[in-house]
Amino acid sequence: MTSRQIRLLKKDLLGWAFCLVPIVIFIVFIVVPLVMAFYISLTDYNLLRMEFVGFKNYVDIFSTPSIRRSFFMSFVNVLVYTAMSLPISLVVNVGIAALLQNNLRGAKVYRVLYYLPALTGSVAMAMIWSWFFHAAYSPINALLNLIGLPSIPFLESRWTAMPTLVFMTVWSGVGGGVVMYSAAMQTIPGEYYEAAKMDGASNLRQFFTITVPMLMPTIFFTTTMGIIGSLQLFDPVYLLTNGGPEGTTETPAWKIYMVSFETANEAGQGSAMAVCLFFVVMIVTVVFQKITKEQVV
Repeated sequence: MTSRQIRLLKKDLLGWAFCLVPIVIFIVFIVVPLVMAFYISLTDYNLLRMEFVGFKNYVDIFSTPSIRRSFFMSFVNVLVYTAMSLPISLVVNVGIAALLQNNLRGAKVYRVLYYLPALTGSVAMAMIWSWFFHAAYSPINALLNLIGLPSIPFLESRWTAMPTLVFMTVWSGVGGGVVMYSAAMQTIPGEYYEAAKMDGASNLRQFFTITVPMLMPTIFFTTTMGIIGSLQLFDPVYLLTNGGPEGTTETPAWKIYMVSFETANEAGQGSAMAVCLFFVVMIVTVVFQKITKEQVV
């Protein structure tokens, strides 16, 4: 082996050494859990015994009326949540980012303040908001009663529980969204705005004809991540509503947890639901990636 081949071999080994850690992490924390989840979905497993049953759990999900309806309704609830939260998040995040780009006095301080909710842990955030929305101790209801208005059953009514969850999650996601859209806006060439000003375009027209079209790749990315996050929504549901009232806030992730560990104690069936959720997320990701590429081209 020549000295040149030895140098090339050392470079290859060094490159693989740098790649080894993320590869091991990916295998241990992604590939192995996926394989284990699929295997467990083929068993009757209740955390105490395991019996191989093939695709029985999948057949039960789609053939047993009670299981099929409950699992299907959890996706319907996610669809409702997504339809409510994504447009609000988009308008709020893009609007705040646009305001912060206009040389607003104290913009750096506002950026920090808007990002603070993103630093709050989901459990701590849910506990704080559960106090705000509590039926008896809510300060919001106390203010309403003070001015003669009735209390609002934020988490107890099927008509207000989902909007309450949407409000809380939109609030918690403002920081990350504003940072992403602010960064995207800073990449838009200033010459576009200068040319628009010379043509007499107003600030509002510049926003809709320049800013919004240039933000489309970021909008599609955040939309994709938002849909995936909605399908995986668990913490706020478990801590605030526990799927109620009347099942209106049940989500697939919450349903999987309850079937696996709480109500049914059927980890095999819960794993089958998790595999179904994985394929739904994968399909959504592929579809939106294709849409994003077409929009960019």
